[in-house]
Amino acid sequence: ILKMTKIILIVSFLILPIYSSAQELKESDLEKLLLLQGKVETYYSKGFETKAKYFQELVQDAVIFYENKLQDTFDIKLFVLSKSDWKIFVGGPYLLPEFAKNPDRIMMGINELFIIELPEGETLYGMNEVFFWDFISIHELGHYISKQNKVKSIRWTSEFFADYLMIGFMLEKIPNFQQSSSTSTLFKFLPFKYKSIEDFQRNYSRIDPLNYSMYQAKFQELAFSIFKKRGWDFMFEYIERFKNVSPPPNKNNLVELTFSEFQEMEPEIFNKWLVGMRKTYHSSLILCILIILVCTIRLIDNSNYIFIHAGLSTKKKYKIFGVPILLIFSKLKNFENLKTGTKLKLIIALRPVMYLCVILIILLLILHH
Repeated sequence: ILKMTKIILIVSFLILPIYSSAQELKESDLEKLLLLQGKVETYYSKGFETKAKYFQELVQDAVIFYENKLQDTFDIKLFVLSKSDWKIFVGGPYLLPEFAKNPDRIMMGINELFIIELPEGETLYGMNEVFFWDFISIHELGHYISKQNKVKSIRWTSEFFADYLMIGFMLEKIPNFQQSSSTSTLFKFLPFKYKSIEDFQRNYSRIDPLNYSMYQAKFQELAFSIFKKRGWDFMFEYIERFKNVSPPPNKNNLVELTFSEFQEMEPEIFNKWLVGMRKTYHSSLILCILIILVCTIRLIDNSNYIFIHAGLSTKKKYKIFGVPILLIFSKLKNFENLKTGTKLKLIIALRPVMYLCVILIILLLILHH
């Protein structure tokens, strides 16, 4: 079962650009890396040999698997990089793997996110525990397979198909793997700036990594549902439909045209999934409500005035932020007036609500920046 307990780690990358093209590959730079020979040549940073061997075995297995499925021969390299080498060869966020061309290569960092529990006593490529993030290397291989088969894609279909190939391979290797539903719930209720497929298509380069990761989770959800029903038949149908397709005269209708294709291939699953790719509420309205709640609670909170009126010492900052809850608790017995005591108890009850609203406002502004 896929665990989502480390999702908070992604938040630290919110201010980074979502994508950057890999740096031009120079022979002189390759001298800084070590090399594992094999079907998939693997270049890796010093100190990363164990992880490089694991990634090489994983990617080579996937390459052989898809070569047999597609009756093709692949030529792709793999890079397993430290943060410092990532800056040289890729230059973008270390969190995000990448597929690059000339030569075709998969660029991977070491990000052990979202552990997958293997059946007791089982290992995968010699590892007792594996991470969902490891399999993004297969997602990147999926982009290479699209290129190899001359599949014509727009941004969302390209990402979906790469996810389909990743999910399919995962289910071959880990048959008990289940796609988590928690990310779909988060996507529905969190106020992301971009939530529709049209948003993804129009604003691809501006989507922050957390929002982008949630889009990927939704594409994986669709891939998982279709694969469980259709298996590899869908892969062949997809390639056939989108191979060497001539561009339509009106490129503004590209998203709608892909919808039509999916509605022909898998209407029930796709239409149900598409409903969840819409904004469920207006974030600005929620922001206004939260601000009104904070302001209302702050107007009610006259704890500083009550303390001054009772002859108790206060600080200047209490005039802005109110008297701390613990201090109010400790001084409650000093207020014999029932009405004043009740008012202070109300302030104590409302203060956490105000703090929660402030946190939600900050979260809203981050997610919707």
